[in-house]
Amino acid sequence: MKIQLASLREVGSLTLKQGEAEMRSAVIDISNGFAYFGLGLGHPGVVRIDLANFTEAGTVFVFTDAYPNNVLLSVVIDSHHGYAYFGSGGGRPAGVVIRISL
Repeated sequence: MKIQLASLREVGSLTLKQGEAEMRSAVIDISNGFAYFGLGLGHPGVVRIDLANFTEAGTVFVFTDAYPNNVLLSVVIDSHHGYAYFGSGGGRPAGVVIRISL
């Protein structure tokens, strides 16, 4: 859901693909106008949303089906170097840090 902050009104919405609905972590790349969401159970991955037109701009799945219980629970951004770092938990291997190029 996209909210206009001045009026607190809904001005848009986005329907994600099947398997992308369980978002567990998020970060915004203000310089480039994208938001990145870490996905949960099922298909742990990262969804990139273009904030200018509120559309999905890409998805990358970071664990194979052999690791279905992993969840991307945390994220930090290094805008200067162009990376986001997602931390996994809840499955094996646990405690993995995944670097995604912005």
